[in-house]
Amino acid sequence: MKKNVSDNKAKNYYKELKQLLPNACSEFSCVKVAAIIVTDKGIFKGVNVEDPVLNLGICAERNAIFNALTNGMKRIYAIHLISNVTDSELNMCGACRQMATTYMNLTDKVYVYNLKRGTRSVYTLGQLLPHSNKKI
Repeated sequence: MKKNVSDNKAKNYYKELKQLLPNACSEFSCVKVAAIIVTDKGIFKGVNVEDPVLNLGICAERNAIFNALTNGMKRIYAIHLISNVTDSELNMCGACRQMATTYMNLTDKVYVYNLKRGTRSVYTLGQLLPHSNKKI
């Protein structure tokens, strides 16, 4: 479901995500992604980092998750992400979706913001990973 970025919390996340985007290291794909995760230990941020050896890079979402785990996180309540891809929304990759199921319920929300349009789409994790083995 697409919504305008209107409520104050969404506006704050949108603003923070836009500020994080320039920190992404994406000299190969030129696709910058920033993520904020809301956890039982607070808010953690991440950006994608690419490397010439492709499997050595990391997505923004997993970067934020690993940062949170390093700081004692046990539970993720929500994920917010944005990219510099402006023609369409860029959603979580399969690896990030799978990792998120370890720390989220399938009913928890993923918010995907569109930089160009100033909109956000809201999904449940279960919608993004529909045939997960995880029980709600």
